[in-house]
Amino acid sequence: MTDLWNYHSTQDKLRVFVSSRIEECKEERGIARDAISSINHNAILFEHLGAKSYGPRDLYLSRLRDSQVMIGIYRCGYGFIDVTNGMTISGIHDEFEFAQKNGIDCLFYFWVSCEQREPALAAMVDTIQQGPYTISFYDDPEQLRDRIKDDLTALITEKYLRTETQTRALQEDASAILRRAIERTGVIVTRQDLISKLQSMSRESSILCICGPSGIGKTTLAAQLAKAESGVFVRLSGLPPIDVFSVCAQALVGKRSGANDDYSNLESSRAALISAWAAVKSVKLVVDECNFMDELIDALTAGGGMGDGKRLVFTSRERSPKFPNFEVPLFTGSESEQLIQDIVKEKEIADELITIGNPLLLHHALLKAMTLIQSTIYIAISGSSVDL
Repeated sequence: MTDLWNYHSTQDKLRVFVSSRIEECKEERGIARDAISSINHNAILFEHLGAKSYGPRDLYLSRLRDSQVMIGIYRCGYGFIDVTNGMTISGIHDEFEFAQKNGIDCLFYFWVSCEQREPALAAMVDTIQQGPYTISFYDDPEQLRDRIKDDLTALITEKYLRTETQTRALQEDASAILRRAIERTGVIVTRQDLISKLQSMSRESSILCICGPSGIGKTTLAAQLAKAESGVFVRLSGLPPIDVFSVCAQALVGKRSGANDDYSNLESSRAALISAWAAVKSVKLVVDECNFMDELIDALTAGGGMGDGKRLVFTSRERSPKFPNFEVPLFTGSESEQLIQDIVKEKEIADELITIGNPLLLHHALLKAMTLIQSTIYIAISGSSVDL
């Protein structure tokens, strides 16, 4: 029997497609090719592709589709429009729209010394400037040599760090959150009455907000709810919208580990979430510490919205003005006692700690009390040694 094996991509360099008018930007294209090659990646230039048995548009779009990055370099001209074959825009415009539609990362460079751009190129420049891009201007093509190397290196670094951030967020499922809570305090206070109430409220409301001040226990309670309901838990602390959409999309399809899907722009990441939400039949998505709930809810609505077995629960420090709220109460005395009973034996200290209802503040006070107790024991032992 043949051993099973896993496929791994054989591509070990980025393919960087250079888009510009060939003759007008001949010097820039040569500099771009050298800059890309100098950092050990492959430059894709149309004039180097040779003869093929199919048309030029199929050729340049196929090569662009196989590329990870597109570099656009523009001077004054818009380029030829192949009206005979049904085109209404030029090749460079076609390449830009294709890259944008397919989520290919783009870097744009404009020659600043152009006194008057062709109107169609000027309109295309306006479209680029209104998009999610920062344009770089140059007056000497030689300026592009180091600039392209630096910008490509920064883009590659950003994509690597973003993937690492998404990986950490995906690994923080409900079990990981609760496990870390046990490691931190040694015990989790199971607030079953609150969980039961949350379950009831989330059945009645398609969107529910778990609210309360910092440290009140929103994350732990949300994780406990997700575990009890077999829900999908995602912790999105500090993530921008592109990563919020990506992490939620991957969590919904059960992709918690291994190679993560990387979406190069906001629209492709959002489209992936819309598709994932639309595909799932029944789910309770529990979202913790998301700073972009309006954008997230808008994407889920585009994917079919809530209801019919699909529910959204999210945490917030503030009450939601739009959706039903569940305010997390302070610990009761008995709940505080449950947390500290196996740690603090001194009744006077324990009685004082029990009055602290905020779980996080209680934890900090507990650590401080334990440090004080250990210091007292150390001083007593040291004193005995000196007396001896």
